[in-house]
Amino acid sequence: MVVTNKWLAYAEFALSDRRNLFSEYVAETSPGNALANIITSQVDTERQRLRLQSSVGLSYTSDTDISTHLEYHHS
Repeated sequence: MVVTNKWLAYAEFALSDRRNLFSEYVAETSPGNALANIITSQVDTERQRLRLQSSVGLSYTSDTDISTHLEYHHS
């Protein structure tokens, strides 16, 4: 959404069905890794959840074409 010629406001949203990053790492490590085996026995690495990721931002471009951005991300 363009506010003026110099200002720009935007928002992004993503919805996915996946494991969290820690569980993905543990699930992808080598089966011979002793630490991975201990963690896998203690943590549910197979469970998937619906995840919402979003970001909103504001951008300003000066007369000399220098851009400044302010962004907020939420997972």
